[in-house]
Amino acid sequence: MKTTLHGAFLLAFSIFQATLIDCIEIFSVKPNLFLIYVIIVCTFCGKSEGAVLGAFFGLVLDLLVGRLWGLNAILMMLLGFFTAYFCERVLRDNNILVVLLMVLAETVLYEIVYGFIYYLTLDGGNFFAILLRIIIPEGFYNMIVTIPVYFIVRRMGKVLYSDKGETIG
Repeated sequence: MKTTLHGAFLLAFSIFQATLIDCIEIFSVKPNLFLIYVIIVCTFCGKSEGAVLGAFFGLVLDLLVGRLWGLNAILMMLLGFFTAYFCERVLRDNNILVVLLMVLAETVLYEIVYGFIYYLTLDGGNFFAILLRIIIPEGFYNMIVTIPVYFIVRRMGKVLYSDKGETIG
């Protein structure tokens, strides 16, 4: 059943990211729904599920908008693994504030690594200007978009898994 839930979110986010995301663009900054979902789910799941989910969502993101094929898959796989690892080892309480702070920090880290590799390989422009005008605002924009996505994912997890003793949130 988890696979069905993740597949439904993947399909919905793929359609939204490919078509309607430009409608909510603010100052050339768009939220990354794939990244938000991976971070939210990985705060509640194990390391292996986090890595597989991150790799799969990253691969689909590469197919949709990837300029360097495989980079999103690798980065999201690592992000999913380390988010789940951090939440298993360090955090015991996964509330909305923790998730929002993780989304901000991990978005900035993810985009810095992605931007740095892109800058080194394809000369994407002035890296520090990109950091100030796109990466940091995207982190805050992702935080805002995280709020409704978090509650939807949490509600869906409770509804789907309440009879089996498992939950997403």
